[in-house]
Amino acid sequence: MKPTWNEYYRKIEKLPHRPVTETAISLISHLPKIAIDCGCGVGRDSAFLLQNGFEVHAFDKEPDAVKTCQERFKEESGFHCMQSTFADFGYPKASLILAHSCLFFCPEIEFSKVWSKVVASIVPEGVISVDLLGLKDSWVGSPEHSVTSFTKDQVQQLFEGFRIIEINERDEYGKTAIGNPKHWHIFSVLAVKVSD
Repeated sequence: MKPTWNEYYRKIEKLPHRPVTETAISLISHLPKIAIDCGCGVGRDSAFLLQNGFEVHAFDKEPDAVKTCQERFKEESGFHCMQSTFADFGYPKASLILAHSCLFFCPEIEFSKVWSKVVASIVPEGVISVDLLGLKDSWVGSPEHSVTSFTKDQVQQLFEGFRIIEINERDEYGKTAIGNPKHWHIFSVLAVKVSD
């Protein structure tokens, strides 16, 4: 039986924000505190952004994730969350975009247009932190997952107009958050936009 998103959310709901989110924030201390949390899940990164005074525009395609975040942050006037796909979301201008463990679920046919919208929404000197799938990931070509994948050269080409702060490649066997075996091939990129 295919695991549900709710099962995944239960596994990650107590996890803290990702360390790279702290690094990303440190790079934009001179910019307005406006962030977009793509595929926000249960809000592990949104929570940290809100604690640090950010206005957060979050979205997720899963209604349960959105409902969880709306309840979790109902007292936060600077939190805006909606159910949306990557293609349908209206990206506001932002100093920071987080797209952790999610953007590769954007269908290949839509990816180029979505990426253009993401890039256009980042202000000059703004930052993006994103995970992208490599070709060897076991979800690539799987009937259970519709994903977009890239070679390392293709990943680097996406960041024309950016200064890459770090690019980490994970290529190893491991497990998913809910314990299923999986070969991970992911490029995690932190980059600063240098031109508009």
